[in-house]
Amino acid sequence: MQEEPGKTDAKDFLHRLSTVNLKTLPVGRGAPGCFLSAQGKIRAFFYLWRYSDTEYGFEFDAGKPETVNPSAAATISDEVPGAWNAALLQFIDQYTFSEKFTLTETSKTGAFETRWLFFDSENEVPADFPQGSGETSAHAGSVRLCNHGKLDYGKVWISIWGTPEKVNQFLGETFSDASKVDLSLVESWRIQALRPRIDHEIDQETMPVEVGLTDAVSPNKGCYPGQEVIEKIISLGSPPRRLCLISGEGRAPTRGQAIFNQANPPVEVGFVGSSIQEGDRYMALAVIRKIHAKEGLEIGFKTSTETNTKPQNGSIIKISTYES
Repeated sequence: MQEEPGKTDAKDFLHRLSTVNLKTLPVGRGAPGCFLSAQGKIRAFFYLWRYSDTEYGFEFDAGKPETVNPSAAATISDEVPGAWNAALLQFIDQYTFSEKFTLTETSKTGAFETRWLFFDSENEVPADFPQGSGETSAHAGSVRLCNHGKLDYGKVWISIWGTPEKVNQFLGETFSDASKVDLSLVESWRIQALRPRIDHEIDQETMPVEVGLTDAVSPNKGCYPGQEVIEKIISLGSPPRRLCLISGEGRAPTRGQAIFNQANPPVEVGFVGSSIQEGDRYMALAVIRKIHAKEGLEIGFKTSTETNTKPQNGSIIKISTYES
């Protein structure tokens, strides 16, 4: 998103409608944020980067199909369908009136792509890279680097943006001995970091405070759609559902599988968003109704074809926070 010369429309628009505080976001920085409905439900979840005084970049998961690269930017072509890409563009179009800015979609046209780098610690990040979480910079004028920090995967995550030629050249010159990481391992890191993902733990009935996205809602920012609902939840109570990390023995539950407590008869308390198998044990992220979201709670699962309510068992071992 880029402003016209001499205008601040893009900054004003993004500050007014997103959960990011653009008045305190300096050039060369970024922050996670959302567009919300009036009921506080997520319409778009993204990282918003401030490239310059007049240019901003969205980085986000475009949604299904599963073959789509898990990272996209407000630069996505209609050639690749993605419900969350469409929702973000629709939200911007719905609330754009007389503002003067240009929104460019490029990442799925073949002229723009991204790669991800992971480092075990900040000390491993090269000196000419953006060093801190939330920092972004253009590298030698050829690619853009965005440092997301360790929150999402428990490791420093840096995304690289540029043309395929420039990205491949940059990686070849900078990390010729780097090894590729399987997506299943990346998912394992995310699950253990208790971080939600679009179309897994996040759907369009989800509020950010339900799934631990407190960092995506700037405190004391001022008005934005859904603010009253979010602040009321934080100040007066807790969200109706909570993101939980569960673990147990046996085969891993599948995405969307119903979760039951151990009452007699069992009561459905939530659903599985993501899961990983680790030997004879599994770990999974689940969205659980708040009255059942308690560490140590024993749970079970079943599918529509099973009469036994608990072919697998497990327990809640960690719960995300909803307070900043």
